[in-house]
Amino acid sequence: MVKSAERRIARYKGKIDPDVYRSRISALGEEMKKEAEVGQTAVTNIQAQVRSILDEHGINPVFAMPYQACAQELGALVRKFSGKTLEAEADLVLDKWYARGLVCEVLEDIAKMFGITWTCPTY
Repeated sequence: MVKSAERRIARYKGKIDPDVYRSRISALGEEMKKEAEVGQTAVTNIQAQVRSILDEHGINPVFAMPYQACAQELGALVRKFSGKTLEAEADLVLDKWYARGLVCEVLEDIAKMFGITWTCPTY
């Protein structure tokens, strides 16, 4: 059944009602803060580990951002997938960053940080 435009508009207006947002935040605010704290701590830990890997390999801090972005992508994959699916998805991400010019040995160490085994592709 196709819903009328009036009904869709009324539902949309109900979703953007500020009282609805206030009640949601009041009800879930503390849990949201806890989740944000856990997430931000994880991001900080990943960035510190990547920074130490880059220092070991003598990579200038100016070039750290692509490696940090790669690590964040891998972290998201680890939270979402496991097993063969994780391996396949991680291979795609690491191959992409390698093709963009990142150093192979550094990418291998970042992958190990997440328990992922990856070797540089040979073209």
